[in-house]
Amino acid sequence: MNTESYQTKVFNTQKEAEDYGKGGIWYEYLDGTGGYGKHDSPSMSSKNFPSDVKNVWVIMISESCLVPLKWETSRWQLTGTIDKPTLKPSMHWVDQWHGFLTDGFLHSC
Repeated sequence: MNTESYQTKVFNTQKEAEDYGKGGIWYEYLDGTGGYGKHDSPSMSSKNFPSDVKNVWVIMISESCLVPLKWETSRWQLTGTIDKPTLKPSMHWVDQWHGFLTDGFLHSC
């Protein structure tokens, strides 16, 4: 099992997050749109963080293969800020990684 811990970084698109690699994050909103969610964009001005976030996608690593994993806010509590999200309870990717996303940092158990 991977026991690595690392800093995350939030991106506007899945491609940008995948290009960054492990720890890349992007959001999927309740209205079907996605991205970073900064409120300085007109298309994002109606978004509320974290209440309008449906899923948090995090790029994880498994045996040198990057895998995007979806964490549903209906099952995990999302708090924090857009740049430094926190998900509770722990994130468990069976037989791969178990830990916490706290203030934008993935901490392995």
